[in-house]
Amino acid sequence: MSRRTNSRRNNTRFPNAQGRSTAKSVPRVSPDEFDVPLTFRKTGNINTGDGVYYMRFNPNSAYDVDPSLASTETYGFDEYANLYSYYRVISYNYVITLANMNTEDGTQALNSYVLNTNTDPTIDGTRFDLYSTNPHCQSALLSGAYSGTARHVFRKKFRCSTVAGDPTVETADSYRSLVTGTPSDKLWLTRI
Repeated sequence: MSRRTNSRRNNTRFPNAQGRSTAKSVPRVSPDEFDVPLTFRKTGNINTGDGVYYMRFNPNSAYDVDPSLASTETYGFDEYANLYSYYRVISYNYVITLANMNTEDGTQALNSYVLNTNTDPTIDGTRFDLYSTNPHCQSALLSGAYSGTARHVFRKKFRCSTVAGDPTVETADSYRSLVTGTPSDKLWLTRI
């Protein structure tokens, strides 16, 4: 018993140095990989007489989320970009609040759609009611401002592989972009 106890004490007193490296002995600033939720917010108004109003986003691009503007990264992206060379979006969720604030007579209805797709939805000359046939589309009819249904909240969570229809997209190199770049294969979230 005493010999075993002494050998155990010696092992803990002088641990084996094999497998160590200088990198492991230096305190790390951050882990090699890190999963973090990042947020992006934007508001917009529909002016009377515009007819069709839409916003398009790239939900799998944390650096340039809004393609209509330059370098619209998610909040906190710059700080993480200083620590890591690559990023990849695995999933995203959205909360979109629409309100019909028509004040002319309070009766004008508003058709609204939220479309998730792996192809760029060209809205020029397209029948918008056909978007509802997409399996990842949500739609709502908002009544006038004087009724009780003039507001609607769209909520959904998607994995990028679900929208793209391919489970390998989350590990594909095209989804692994430099910190100041965007994926070559983009997903689209369109609010119409």
